[in-house]
Amino acid sequence: MWALLPEPIYGVDVRATNLSQLGAEVYGKTSLGKKRGKLSYSGYYGYYYFSSNDGYMASFNASGHTFPNAPGGKTPGLDLRWDTPLHGLQVGGSLMLYNAKGTMTDGTYKMPLTYWPTYYAQYNVKKAFMSAQYTKLVQYQTFSVTSAAPSTSGSDTRSWFAMGGYHFTDKLQAGAYYTHELQPSAGDNSNPANYYKDWVGSSRFDFNSNFYAKLEGHLMDGNLVGLYNFNNPNGFKPRTKLLVAKIGFTF
Repeated sequence: MWALLPEPIYGVDVRATNLSQLGAEVYGKTSLGKKRGKLSYSGYYGYYYFSSNDGYMASFNASGHTFPNAPGGKTPGLDLRWDTPLHGLQVGGSLMLYNAKGTMTDGTYKMPLTYWPTYYAQYNVKKAFMSAQYTKLVQYQTFSVTSAAPSTSGSDTRSWFAMGGYHFTDKLQAGAYYTHELQPSAGDNSNPANYYKDWVGSSRFDFNSNFYAKLEGHLMDGNLVGLYNFNNPNGFKPRTKLLVAKIGFTF
């Protein structure tokens, strides 16, 4: 029902890269017994490239790093989720791995193999639904520019969200979520550049089985994710308000 999913984990500005893969996947489901529920699993292996027009490449370009061809690497991963004996309750975890390398106009770029674990739970009961997710991401990248010493930077971020909603009628549902990302490695948790919080209220109305409308409000505190220096030349405000209205269709 959300117009925008939690930015720290499902960033709309970087999803073109995060969802890309050229490879193969296996998946299935198996019963654990009548009183133990079911286990769903999937595993994949493939290659990806940074999207030429998403937030990753925009940040590279804004920092003066240009690539004749977009960098990329391997992206294996797996997911396990347990449909528990408690009807409507599902818990699980996933692990995404990736690395990257590329050639810049004035040097090389490299990211060693990075591990991105995620843990989640969701519960659907009658007309109500709830879910939560937590992830930790530690990654490093090295820029080796011609005639200069290699420069390596790293980040350590912790992200989570909790959300819930209710189907008031067959056509109308509403809900809210809170998401939080923190970068402990930055050392100053009071600096808005090192954290991001978002309080969200949303509603969805289905006109029929094909057309829907959404209205969603965001109150954001901090600017660790989703905002860029190149289109904020006067700097960031510590807090941001956002109203999203969306009309869409499915067939």
